[in-house]
Amino acid sequence: INSKIYFFGAHIFSQFYLSNGINNLNIDGILDNDKSKQNLRLYGTPCLVKNPEIIAKDTDVTVILRAGAYNDEITKQLIKLNPRCKIL
Repeated sequence: INSKIYFFGAHIFSQFYLSNGINNLNIDGILDNDKSKQNLRLYGTPCLVKNPEIIAKDTDVTVILRAGAYNDEITKQLIKLNPRCKIL
């Protein structure tokens, strides 16, 4: 099984974690709904921003989510895309 790990949100929260100790070698990318951010590198990191739909067929995927008031909405979106998705 090829486990995938993503952050959700190409914003300051992801940048903070990646610049303060999270090993970005273990991160497969950043998920974000904003199409203008997709296929670009998250500023200050080597991580590419991807469309969340890429998790749909993963058998083992974890998403690190810290989006404040939007957490519930994003969690529902991710679980709808992939019911096996683990959200931290």
